[in-house]
Amino acid sequence: MRTIFNKLLFGALFFFVSWKGLDGLKINYYARTPYEADIAALETEGAHDPRYVTIHNAIAAGPYLTSADERSLTTDITYPVISQAQQDRLLAGQPVTAHLLVQLPKRPRNCENYNTCLLPDSTLLSGVTKAGLEKLSADNLHLLESDLLTIAPEALLLEPYTTPVALYWNLLMFLGSGLFAFTLLKSFFRRATSVSEYFEKISEKHAR
Repeated sequence: MRTIFNKLLFGALFFFVSWKGLDGLKINYYARTPYEADIAALETEGAHDPRYVTIHNAIAAGPYLTSADERSLTTDITYPVISQAQQDRLLAGQPVTAHLLVQLPKRPRNCENYNTCLLPDSTLLSGVTKAGLEKLSADNLHLLESDLLTIAPEALLLEPYTTPVALYWNLLMFLGSGLFAFTLLKSFFRRATSVSEYFEKISEKHAR
């Protein structure tokens, strides 16, 4: 059974790397003509090319989320940003919806003491957005909301100052890891014609 577990573990790892390569290829495609707009346009129209974006005039709003190991000297910080018009509504006690989240990795743990955890308002935000397995869970999204601020279901999660991985690396991850994963899965059935027959053979082997 340990052999099966190891194969499943490495198969899952290779599939994840292959997915990363495929996701990177999508980013390479969008990066040819990156989406650039004022955050007010993003809030009303949505991002047409959502994987590599440049956003102007964003203002931090609501609570922020920290994520770090207790022994680490740094922390990852995620927070929502909105337009000036939405900020005015928020200050007036009216509900608003955030369509963009900013994620800053490896900020100093003591950044709260110096008020440097978040980027200054209206900072140009440009970088790759996260998708799939790298997106925040529903529970974490709820932590970023308040009585007057909600997060849009289609909100983008942007890590500023990131650039797409080179095309050839993404191709290598996608094709190479996909091939390894396929080879591992194929090895499960090398001496069996079906899943049930394979597990029967494994059971017989361990029963001896």
